Amino acid sequence: MWGLYQPDAIATMQVDGEIYLLTADEGDPRDCRGHSEVKKAGKTKLPNGISEQDQKRLARLEISVSEVDRARYPDRLLSFGGRSFSIRSADGTLVFDSGDRLEREVARRWPAHFNSSNDRNAEMDDRSHKRGPEPEGITVGQVGDRTLAFIALERASVIAVYDVTDPRQPALLDMVSGRESSQSKSDVQNKQDLGPETMAFIPASRSPTGKPLLLVAFEVSGTTRLFEVRAVGQLAAS
Repeated sequence: MWGLYQPDAIATMQVDGEIYLLTADEGDPRDCRGHSEVKKAGKTKLPNGISEQDQKRLARLEISVSEVDRARYPDRLLSFGGRSFSIRSADGTLVFDSGDRLEREVARRWPAHFNSSNDRNAEMDDRSHKRGPEPEGITVGQVGDRTLAFIALERASVIAVYDVTDPRQPALLDMVSGRESSQSKSDVQNKQDLGPETMAFIPASRSPTGKPLLLVAFEVSGTTRLFEVRAVGQLAAS
């Protein structure tokens, strides 16, 4: 199985005079009245080499049946979105991809919310057959002598922080969940930050507190959250 990158947001940074592109690989199929390129793997003819067991396992997975995609990659199943963030050189060469790290970390840290949606009645694993956590936004900022990337996972309602000072060897520093602030179901509506959509990094030199800040707008809950970015790359909610 292969994922189409289909980035929803792009940020740039410069390292040693070279420009790099950072993408949030959300995925977004064309699926509208009168035309859809989406079909479940269990309801389409699969490429040779996929066993009957694998076909059953992948039956609910949404894949592209676009004629262009199938003509170019006739031997592949193409799902929507990379479920990752990627770094490319200015000529488009891929130098890093987070792969399944974001999904694995959400599953490890917040198993009850693994690949759940960003609504208030989310169920675990109800997005795995679609586009998983959906990396929606990405922005870059300088904190001390380090360059940090902030990745918004729209469906997971999580913000991930990576050290991308070396674009070929990024390191995960922190993850915060918009659902963490709620301790009971009765608090969900008022206290959760759901569906991070847009972010803005405020460098220390322009910050009213003198500290670097990350401003996040959450689409589903209609909330905003201001985080202080600590020197070690951790986010502290204000």
